[in-house]
Amino acid sequence: MIASSPGILTVSSDAIRPNAVPAVDPPASASVTDLFRRSEQSVYRQGDRLFLVLLGLQWIAGIVLALTASPRSWAGASSQVHTHVYAAIFLGGLCCWVPMALCFWRPGEVVTRHAVAIGQTGFSALLIHLTMSRIETHFHVFGSLAFLACYRDWRVLATATAVVALDHVVRGIWFPLSVYGVLTASPWRVVEHAAWVVFEDIVLVWSCRVSRREMWRICEEQYRNACLRDGLEVKVQERTRELQAEIAERQRTETAIRASEERYRAVVESAPEFINTIDREGRILFVNRVLPGFEKAHVLGSPIYNYIAADSVERVRQLVAEVFESGEVRTYEVSGAGLHGVPAWYASTLGPIKTDGRVTSAILIAADITARKLAEEELLNAKETADAGNRAKSEFLATMSHEIRTPMNGVIGFTNLLLDTPLSPDQHEFATTIRSSGQSLLAIINDILDFSKIEANKLELENCPYALRPVIEEAAELMSREAEKKGLEIVLHQDQDTPDNLIGDPGRVRQILLNLLSNAIKFTEQGHVFVNVSVDSGSSLPSIRVSVSDTGIGIPADKQASLFQKFTQADASTTRRFGGTGLGLAISLRLAERMGGRMGFESTSGKGSTFWFTLCRPVEAPVPAGLPRADGLRGVRVIIVDDLEVNRRVLREQLKLWGVPHDWAASGAEALQKLRGAHTAGQPFHVALLDYLMPEMDGEMLGREMQRDPALRSTAMIMLTSGSQRGDAQRLLAAGFSAYLTKPVVRPALLLEAISRAANLVAPARPAAVRPSVAQPPVPPGAPPVHRRVLLVEDNRTNQLLAELFLKKLNCTVDLASDGREAIGMVRQLPYDCIFMDCQMPEMDGFEATLEIRRLGADRRVPIIALTADVMAADRERCIAAGMDDYISKPLHLDDLRRALERWAMPGAMGAR
Repeated sequence: MIASSPGILTVSSDAIRPNAVPAVDPPASASVTDLFRRSEQSVYRQGDRLFLVLLGLQWIAGIVLALTASPRSWAGASSQVHTHVYAAIFLGGLCCWVPMALCFWRPGEVVTRHAVAIGQTGFSALLIHLTMSRIETHFHVFGSLAFLACYRDWRVLATATAVVALDHVVRGIWFPLSVYGVLTASPWRVVEHAAWVVFEDIVLVWSCRVSRREMWRICEEQYRNACLRDGLEVKVQERTRELQAEIAERQRTETAIRASEERYRAVVESAPEFINTIDREGRILFVNRVLPGFEKAHVLGSPIYNYIAADSVERVRQLVAEVFESGEVRTYEVSGAGLHGVPAWYASTLGPIKTDGRVTSAILIAADITARKLAEEELLNAKETADAGNRAKSEFLATMSHEIRTPMNGVIGFTNLLLDTPLSPDQHEFATTIRSSGQSLLAIINDILDFSKIEANKLELENCPYALRPVIEEAAELMSREAEKKGLEIVLHQDQDTPDNLIGDPGRVRQILLNLLSNAIKFTEQGHVFVNVSVDSGSSLPSIRVSVSDTGIGIPADKQASLFQKFTQADASTTRRFGGTGLGLAISLRLAERMGGRMGFESTSGKGSTFWFTLCRPVEAPVPAGLPRADGLRGVRVIIVDDLEVNRRVLREQLKLWGVPHDWAASGAEALQKLRGAHTAGQPFHVALLDYLMPEMDGEMLGREMQRDPALRSTAMIMLTSGSQRGDAQRLLAAGFSAYLTKPVVRPALLLEAISRAANLVAPARPAAVRPSVAQPPVPPGAPPVHRRVLLVEDNRTNQLLAELFLKKLNCTVDLASDGREAIGMVRQLPYDCIFMDCQMPEMDGFEATLEIRRLGADRRVPIIALTADVMAADRERCIAAGMDDYISKPLHLDDLRRALERWAMPGAMGAR
């Protein structure tokens, strides 16, 4: 057997048979067997070539022998060719030419070897016959067997031995003379000859086994050598590839290093900074470039301190020593030599260069910052100039605010007083016009002053928690009268998942919303204005999106780019139909951005516009924002009748949120059809929400039709209208309506209360008109007014007269002072419940007067309330710092004075404070 191990093959000689291929275990068996088979074939082919020549020579030799030994046979005097000649020619040819042909045409095959064995032994028998059984010719048999042993195949010897045995047996019995040379032969002669042949066969078979074993060993050795050679070649190839890869990598590395060095050299040499390498003593070892007028050869080796201003040398020496001692980087700015002797400034970085962990040198990078220093000086000068300009602008703004608001205070205040007196209709209209014009002028002034504050960066914003929904509701209520005058509807909608509690400035949010609502109403002739509040999905941070959409004239595409510019309107011609300063959107945009949000719009000319802004910083998770609960409305079915789809959608979402079953109709005829169909189906509607203004059949006509139908008379009716007149509520309630609401219904609690009352779910606690159609004057308090003594400090006669009249209407005794000094003297003489102090007055202003009053140290601290027309946010802080208690902005309003007195001049107010 053959055993294989890495690089070693062993063969057991006991497993090799003379004519068998030894069994070889994989993986070596295929390779060794292949070598052995090839060696066998080589031996077989060599034997075939040998016998191809040998057989031919024997045939020729046999013919020559026959012609020489006994060419003729004699019978007396006559002779003829001897039969031996014919036997040599024909029998010899038969024995030789067939195997010779096979040796030529089919060398190495089994049939060829056995044909050769038969032919070779047959020729031996013929030769014995031709020599009349001479003993010498018998050795030809042994020679033939020996030659046949060259095949190293014992089966060939078996075939040859069988032929010899057959020849001796046949001829020994029938022609003994031709084989043994006697006329009669004993059978033992056959045994004798066979014994010699068998003996030779044994020797030849053993030699074949030995030869084949040796041939197998040679094949093994060849295989082992081939394996070693192949392994060596593989290792050589692998190592060659590794060396080639290493060489290629080294070449790439060297190329990269050279490229890096070239880039480094190019960067260093082209760097605008001065890059130096210095030793511990500060001598320059390397420099990338030098100032004009210097040479590198002279600079190298010289101390770096020669190029630094004298007052900075010691500082730089100390920094160099620190870098070499600590190994840390140091940065500094230093003045040094510049071009043409002009001083220059350099920002320098000094870092260590280490070798084996030890600082051996340092690198100094110096950037010329002279231009930056000069620019800083220019910026500083410019900043001082700008600050002076801002101070002047602020002072001018405060002065203008005071000078403008002071006369406006008189105009609007006295107009309000005039309207409270008996007037003829024309006089009342004229006074109302004066007040409206004054308020419009004040709004324009406020816009201009607001924009001035924004540009002067003097606008301060509050940052406090507030609820968004009341702000939006208040803005919608304020603008509902303007919308009602034009027959427009304001529709409010807030998504259920919108947070309501925010942090910011609610007053500025209201200002933005009022501006957008005012513009929407101004540029819309018919239709509606839709206010929508939702979560801003286009922002990465939590924010709220408030949008105001209208059905107005829209904005032309060529005007949209300049829409947010100051003093710009979409219609900028001198004959434009709409007024305004063009500051509203510009102010709103800047306010939204100052509060951390964004502002934008989408508009199509002739189809309306949508303006939106975002608010950041919600302070709670998304929950329904301030919506009332409707647990008691289960089982109540409601129908909505409105021709405007957006109104229907808002009401439907509100009812859906409350869980109230509902349906809708877009006209009176459709509503009647659905109402009657529901009654027939046994599922009547309990409440009907009817819009007042609808084409063909309005809400009042629909309600009267329902009252005339016995099947529908039990359905409670609620009127929703955006266009009301004094007395509408009484007429509609008399016509059978359960409640009367003016749109926009900004407070869901009002709608819920009206539906609940209409469905008889709660007892009515007040008249059915939930909200009057026309605002009524405030009802005076039932308690008797409290008498107070106040001091009014005001230098302007008009403002004195106006404030005095207002305060007397509030049951106050008023003393007047024209400046701060006079006020101090009066405080020393009389005790006052409250002092109203103007801030800007000649000789002594309100701030100085307040400080002096506080220094008097009276037993009771008298409240001092500032009256000012200043608009800066710092004014309130200045008033508080001076010792004032509150702040009222001009123009004065009666309600502002009333609230101030109730807060500060009521009994116990100061103690509460």
